[in-house]
Amino acid sequence: MTSKTGRLRYESSVWGSYATLVGDKGTDRIYGWATVPSLETLHYGQSDQFIVVSNRPLLAALTLNDGSLHRIQLDDKYALEYLNFGYSVSGVTPFHGVTTLPPRSSLQIAGGSLSIGAAPEEPELTIEESKDRWSEGVPELVNAFKASVQRSVANRSTDSVQLRLSGGLDSRLMLGLFKDIEGIELTAVTQGSKDSQEVMVAAELAERAKVSHLVVVPSPIDPSSWINSLAGSIRESQGMIPSESLVAPYKSAAPLSPGENLVAGQWPLFKGVLDKAANNSLDRVRATFSRIDAQLLNPELNVYTQDVFGQWLSSVAALSNLELLYMHGYDLRSSRYLQPHSIQIDRESQVMYPFCDSEVVAAAKSLPTINRMQNISAFLALREIWEESLKVPHAYGKGFRFEANQPLSGVSGPDYEARYGAPRPYNGPVWKQSENGPDFSRYFTNPIGDTAAWIVRHTEWEDVKALLSDEFSQSIERVAGSPSNVVTELFPVRAGRKIFNLRLQRVALVLLWRTKSWLE
Repeated sequence: MTSKTGRLRYESSVWGSYATLVGDKGTDRIYGWATVPSLETLHYGQSDQFIVVSNRPLLAALTLNDGSLHRIQLDDKYALEYLNFGYSVSGVTPFHGVTTLPPRSSLQIAGGSLSIGAAPEEPELTIEESKDRWSEGVPELVNAFKASVQRSVANRSTDSVQLRLSGGLDSRLMLGLFKDIEGIELTAVTQGSKDSQEVMVAAELAERAKVSHLVVVPSPIDPSSWINSLAGSIRESQGMIPSESLVAPYKSAAPLSPGENLVAGQWPLFKGVLDKAANNSLDRVRATFSRIDAQLLNPELNVYTQDVFGQWLSSVAALSNLELLYMHGYDLRSSRYLQPHSIQIDRESQVMYPFCDSEVVAAAKSLPTINRMQNISAFLALREIWEESLKVPHAYGKGFRFEANQPLSGVSGPDYEARYGAPRPYNGPVWKQSENGPDFSRYFTNPIGDTAAWIVRHTEWEDVKALLSDEFSQSIERVAGSPSNVVTELFPVRAGRKIFNLRLQRVALVLLWRTKSWLE
């Protein structure tokens, strides 16, 4: 590291995924920062005696409260942001007095004082010019993928590696990168049933890769109770509420062997998240961002979450609206969103997400925007890494963005027709890890009616109800205890039921979080 005109800089490229603290006696300073995406970024707080810095907000809260769980106070603003966004945008944590380091920032501690500065400046990754406009940046992206995987494997906890294989672009890339690595025991795992096209596609990919493949039914945290499973997800996330509320009751890691490495293609930045179309109008960007805020709260509290998002938006320097959309993934979706889940997984397995690597991010930032957001760069990288995987059909006909209507000349290649054929049926076994009790099975059968009934009976309901909009709270009370056929009548469109159920589960998780029962 060096410093110049008050800014930290890397002397040379240092790739990987990490959070770090650096102390310098000569200047009496401590600096801390995390690479992007920051799966476990830094959290900090200050007491009369100490400045506390940790990659786990609960540990920081414990330290500030002399190690006492009972003295920890929850921060209600965290619940507000969770209800509307699914995670904290402002940096507020579940614990009063503990704050998350802002994106693209570093902690600076000197003489007992704490301030926030810019993250160290990294050297730019140089992209060689290409005669083919579609291939620009692809060699650098492929090299970054391979180097990141090698770093991950070199730091493995055991030789056992579980790779979550859905059959989509990300998991095909992961399988292509891991299938021929020596010294590891690789098992591909797909969650689903025999009738799932994702299972069908994954099974064929695993067969072509010549790796072991298991199809499993997701296992609850507590097979006897849906509510206990929800509470268990908060406990396993150390007080953070899982962003994916619909999968919160299920085991995140579910290791096949103790301490194994869990590989997943989680929220990479090389294909964008929100920047999926070339429309660069301000109206479209505003409409896209407005859909991120669920607006579940009462009018006054919705203003708070809108201000929180506006403050993040104003922190982004951009001359392109597509850049604003990309930075949402860069700052929030690929870090704040994932942290509760990575904490959960880390209890039982070693998190091994090669896409969440600073070299991959550097390559992604250098890709031509249209190539990145249309999946062209990722597609060509996959062709170079594992061309045979492109002959396997997609699940439910969902393919690459650039092939939404027809093949792209010079890119799609001769395997286009095979890629959009029907998946081969799956006739193999399905492994069920646990037998669910009647309580869990009942909630699974009618999640909306039964979850709503539990919510309105909860001792915290009236307090939480005051936070919500009249329309949303009335909808919860209307469906409470309703059988599944009545719920279907109220929400005739399946997508509408799924969205309402997702929001309903957020409310249930907030109720459980407020009771602090997960601390027991």
